[in-house]
Amino acid sequence: MSQTQYQKVREFMQAFRQECPTETALPSEKIREMRFRLIDEEREEWDTAKTEVDKLDAVLDLSYVILGAAIDIGIPEDQLEPRSRPSDYGLADINFDLRHATVIPFARSLINMMLKWVEEEAEYQGWSQWTMEAGFNEVHRSNMSKMWTKSQALTRLHLDGGIFIKPGYGQEGMVVVVNASGKIIKPPSYSHANLGPILEGTK
Repeated sequence: MSQTQYQKVREFMQAFRQECPTETALPSEKIREMRFRLIDEEREEWDTAKTEVDKLDAVLDLSYVILGAAIDIGIPEDQLEPRSRPSDYGLADINFDLRHATVIPFARSLINMMLKWVEEEAEYQGWSQWTMEAGFNEVHRSNMSKMWTKSQALTRLHLDGGIFIKPGYGQEGMVVVVNASGKIIKPPSYSHANLGPILEGTK
């Protein structure tokens, strides 16, 4: 049976040694801050995208990091259901409130609002379910290519002392490189998501 999008993101987080709690709890301040920055970064990329490919890439990346936020909190997949939001309650507002959420039900509600935003944006752009699924699979493939070989990582470490190296889970001979805030650094061998053909396949 194929993996769901939630399961793919969880696979990525486990491989890259990120926390994947099995019980619901608010994550540490460091993780919340990192997740806020990731979502905000992708939101800005969506806001400034000039082409349809760039727009799709940003929306899929947003979906990926939003699901990551749910996993950070330990929200089970069956509790994720896109939920409508007030028309004047934008993605930046929701993300800000998620950063400061103090109770699980509120955090879960905010994440479901973000997922609804993704759903509405896909509908507005005219992207089919197939496009979103195939695109998500391609983004996942690309994200999994962020592992470094040990020799690559050691070279980078000599160039920049502000990075940290940890072994990848289930990836023999491969390591994860992150900066001080916990953001994953891409290796020279990183493979960008190729979404053009997916969009072309729907036209």
